[in-house]
Order: sequence, then structure tokens, then C-alpha cells
Amino acid sequence: PFLSKGKDEEAILHYTSALKLEPSHSDAHCNIGGLLEDLGDVQMAIDPFEQALQFGTLANRNRNQANLESAKQKLEQATSTLNVE
Repeated sequence: PFLSKGKDEEAILHYTSALKLEPSHSDAHCNIGGLLEDLGDVQMAIDPFEQALQFGTLANRNRNQANLESAKQKLEQATSTLNVE
């Protein structure tokens, strides 16, 4: 329900609250990263993706690594675009 359009900020608050109870919950970190990326804040999304990678199980490692690399690539592209202009 929190992932419906227009509720991203609210979802981030709920995931952040969940992380206060269980700081190593990799899915919460990953979801925060995805929401921040959806909101256009790719730079802020990198840390939660790194946390998800750190705390995630081996089964989730590929997904978390892919999310992190995607965010870094988007940030690099945005930086390149700014440097060209």
C-alpha cells in the first residue's frame, strides 16, 4: 500500500522506522534506496543500497549489487551531463 504513486516519502518514513527496530533489515534498506532513486535522488540512494548489500543474504546479493551499480551508473551519467553543459 505504501508503494503506490505519491506515497514514496511516507514509505521511506515507515522503512526508516522499521530500521530503528531492525537496523540490519536488508530489504528495508533496498526499498529505501529504490524509493529515493524513484524520487530522483540517486546520490542519496547509494548508501541504502550499500547497506542492503552489507546486510543482505547471499541469495539477495545479486539483486542488491545490481541496484547499487545501477544507481552509481545513473549518478555518473548525471555528473557527466553536468560537466558537459
